[in-house]
Amino acid sequence: MNVPKGIQQPRPPIIVGGNGHEVTWRLAARFADELNVVFLTPEQITEALPLIRARCEEIGRDPATLRLSVYASDEEMREPGGARVDLIGRYAQVGLARLVAFPARWSPTEETHPRFAEDCLAAGIELEPA
Repeated sequence: MNVPKGIQQPRPPIIVGGNGHEVTWRLAARFADELNVVFLTPEQITEALPLIRARCEEIGRDPATLRLSVYASDEEMREPGGARVDLIGRYAQVGLARLVAFPARWSPTEETHPRFAEDCLAAGIELEPA
């Protein structure tokens, strides 16, 4: 697969996204650098962590080598300020490597991205350049 191979070194990271416990998480454990779960709450992610780790251990992979991220729902991320800061902070406490959100989709204004970045910083997470 993927012939010819890409020339970028190191290669681009492979991210597998989805919530499928049986197939998707096994594929992520086997092939991915990162598993991106979709619309799960911080509490649901906490509950899922033992199974995600088990999927790695099934194939002899150190679970610490599979980064975990979440694609957050627009509805949860829409309103700036307190509730969003709290939610982002709870995601950060779970130990996620990345939070995926698309603020300009619900608010295509010039202030949207800086305000979202402010809320991320207020929640105690570092920002990664796009």
